Amino acid sequence: MLPFRVIGVSFLILALPLLVDSFIFFQQAYETSTHDAENVLKETSRMRGDTFLEIEPIQEVFLEEVIVLLDLPQAIKKASISELNENLKKLSVVSWEGSFFDASIVEQIGPGKFTVVASSSPDAIHKPFPYYEELEKVIQSGGKGNFIHLVYSEKEGAHVPIVSVVAPIRSDQGVTLAYLIISSFPGNVSSPLLQKTEEKNVSIEFAFVLTEGEVIYRATNTRLEGNYFKTLSRAQKDKIVALKELGDVAIAGGPLPTVTKSNPAFFEFSFEGELYIAYILPIDVSRSFMAYTNKDALFGKSIAHFLLIYASYGIIFILGGIATYFFSSWISRPFVQLMTLMEKVRGGDIKVRFQEQPLGFEINILGGIFNRTLDSLFSNIQKAEKERILKETYQKELEMGKVAQSTLIPSKMPEFPGLEFAAHYIFPQEVGGDFFDISIKNERQIMLTVADAASKGISSCLYALSIRSLLRTYATLYEDVGVILSAANNMFLKDTGDTGMFATVLMGNYDAHERILSYYSCGHVPGIIRRHNGEIVLLVHTGMALGLRESTPFIPNIIELFPGDTLIFFTDGLINATNPKHQYFSQKRLETILQHRNWKTAEEVVKGILFELEQFTEGVLQEDEIEILVMRIKEES
Repeated sequence: MLPFRVIGVSFLILALPLLVDSFIFFQQAYETSTHDAENVLKETSRMRGDTFLEIEPIQEVFLEEVIVLLDLPQAIKKASISELNENLKKLSVVSWEGSFFDASIVEQIGPGKFTVVASSSPDAIHKPFPYYEELEKVIQSGGKGNFIHLVYSEKEGAHVPIVSVVAPIRSDQGVTLAYLIISSFPGNVSSPLLQKTEEKNVSIEFAFVLTEGEVIYRATNTRLEGNYFKTLSRAQKDKIVALKELGDVAIAGGPLPTVTKSNPAFFEFSFEGELYIAYILPIDVSRSFMAYTNKDALFGKSIAHFLLIYASYGIIFILGGIATYFFSSWISRPFVQLMTLMEKVRGGDIKVRFQEQPLGFEINILGGIFNRTLDSLFSNIQKAEKERILKETYQKELEMGKVAQSTLIPSKMPEFPGLEFAAHYIFPQEVGGDFFDISIKNERQIMLTVADAASKGISSCLYALSIRSLLRTYATLYEDVGVILSAANNMFLKDTGDTGMFATVLMGNYDAHERILSYYSCGHVPGIIRRHNGEIVLLVHTGMALGLRESTPFIPNIIELFPGDTLIFFTDGLINATNPKHQYFSQKRLETILQHRNWKTAEEVVKGILFELEQFTEGVLQEDEIEILVMRIKEES
């Protein structure tokens, strides 16, 4: 109805731009808020992460002094392990409330394998050093440095930070004998670092993360502990459990769903049906500090504001739409009358006429045109009906022609001792008059025929049927192809009269005992013989086409065939096929292909020619039909 169309146009012109503009504004605000939230996460995580990194009570200079003071290179050489243990225990005496020191000397016994040779803790001696991966990373960075990890403390009932400072012990020859590792626990400072905070209207929470697998092992939201972001292998999970870094918390069954952004430090993850924005700050070779915030809560106010605006637009649109509907209904009465009249005309009532209406304006003009159109409408319908009947008649004739044309093509190839036959017919876009025929006359003679009736359409197909019938009839009466073709020509000429219809024919009679081919061409493209050694022989004998004038018996040509020779008959549709550049496939190209391809069977010859044709034409549809008939003399075993 017109009123609804007016409302729709009003919506497209007025309301829709406002809605789109509001959406664009909200999208920009959304992106700005996201960017601001990411900056707050980055700043806050760096502030707390730097505090954690400052927990390093022992510097590398102190380690060097310990190595010199205890003369560790000589002590290790003299294997004074007990003396080393006593000296290392003295280091652990230096302590204060809430802190402790632990010193160990570690030797590398193989790739990724370290063992404790001396320690201030007797239980650790002669056991593998558990944090070998972190130690390897420190060694690779230059041989000295520190790494941080959290260990679950039964006493504290929580994870506590351990700062390990590493220094190499070298001999006089510069050979590294072992590594001195001094670890300290400066109190349970991880809890304050995980306390929730509010920065710039953004509620931020924190977590400690293992770099490998990005496993959360301590978080403000304790339900997050044990979850991870990257896929963990069975061995990685076993290692985390063995080191007791999660305490009693179990590792989750699978990783949390994440969305990585252009900056790998920022990402989004989903947990318990809510979406979070997170930033990860590496704090050493194997640990990271993560700050995260609830994305849904962050944008809740913006979404509510956005929905309020859209609700206001909706109320305005409803009230305005009601007013527009009543006004449009009043001015659309002439249009409704015209629509009603057209509906009656569709039902067959041709007596109706349009009556002008007040405020009709252009619709009244359209009604006058409608009245004048009615007079000529039905005359055009009658013409269209006649054209439809003619089209249906032509379609039926075309279908009959296709059925008749299909009868021109043999359904299967005959079998004959010592010979192979193969053929292929490509139908044209319209009904045509090409056909081929293979007839075994007796135990030694085979008749091969390829014909091309002029023109297209059903008449060409019917003439082709007539020619095939004449050739088959006279082939039963005579053996000489010249006599057969001449008799068929004279009879065909009586049927065509002055129509100008003609047909080209190439017929051959092969004597399998004598291996002699007797052939005659009535205006047809020459056949080809490919000798077993690759030599190409053209059957160039050419007479007049059938249906031009009466004739006396034709004199055929004779040629001898040998084992391995291949005889190819075809129509001009093959050599006249074109490619996208309007180039012809050509007789010369066909001869060259046959000369250089050593196909072993008649079927291979047909398929090979079709493949070369397809490569040449590149899918261009051909107007003319294409026939290929191949006979190959088998080689003697």
